[in-house]
Amino acid sequence: MGLDQHPQQKRKIALSKPGYNSDWDFEPQFNLLYIYSTNLQAPVFYRLVSGNIRDVSVLKLTVLESGANQCVLVAGKGFYSLANIGQLELDHFHYIIPLRRDNSFINYQLSGENALKTGENFFSFEKRFIWHTSYMVPGTERRIFFFLDDILKNKEQFDYLSRIESKSEGYSLEKFHLKKQVFGTIAIISDLKNKTPEEIYIAYKTRMSIETVFDATKTVLEADRTYMQQEEVLQGWIFVNHIALQWYYHLYHLLVRHKQIKKYSVKDLLEHLQEIRMVKIDGQWHRAEIIKSSQQLLGKISLPIA
Repeated sequence: MGLDQHPQQKRKIALSKPGYNSDWDFEPQFNLLYIYSTNLQAPVFYRLVSGNIRDVSVLKLTVLESGANQCVLVAGKGFYSLANIGQLELDHFHYIIPLRRDNSFINYQLSGENALKTGENFFSFEKRFIWHTSYMVPGTERRIFFFLDDILKNKEQFDYLSRIESKSEGYSLEKFHLKKQVFGTIAIISDLKNKTPEEIYIAYKTRMSIETVFDATKTVLEADRTYMQQEEVLQGWIFVNHIALQWYYHLYHLLVRHKQIKKYSVKDLLEHLQEIRMVKIDGQWHRAEIIKSSQQLLGKISLPIA
């Protein structure tokens, strides 16, 4: 995750170097790496790296410093390259990396819809059924996991045909028929040998949910830009944000566990909590009055306030 450094402070912190993010913004920034625990369902370790470092080797040192073991890199499509996965294998890193749909490793004839839907090779995920197959990359220990999501397929076909109907530039019925075999598909390359297709798929989808939470955290904590002027102060600011992130995840899991996440966001819960105040009377602290809606929400998630 790249965090921007305010231009006025760009020369005051050594870690702040010109880099780029998803918006191709080359402003001074630093990179914040997190290790996420699947057991705890929360980030457990972080490391700051200069904004101009994007090399795979930074992962090895980060894991070594954390003391973690059994780490698996779950990356985005932009991470894939033969050089990157080759370096991961040299460093004994396990990985789960989605491939772009035009990747030459994907065999659409072997994993086409007609060939795919021939047995019981499907599982359910978030109220939808996912068809799957897998095959080895010749001459390697790498496996391609191929998935077909019919709901996603129908959505992508509808979106493409809608663009043809509205005469959007670059869309045609001829191109639709050429692309229709890729709609609704996800291909993932991995070196993991003892994982089922369902486990690989869930691991990949978990990464996407983590990104969603991080994006929400940036909005709630306003932690996507720093105005710190000294590296020691920056380290303290990052640590405080790390603690806040732990609490964010704790509140998030409370909402999930008590089945309130569809009705309330963490931001909603924090807005209720910040209205709870204490008043000091004759040397004794007393909780101030709480509005009924806040009391009801706290009761629903079993979060007592003394």
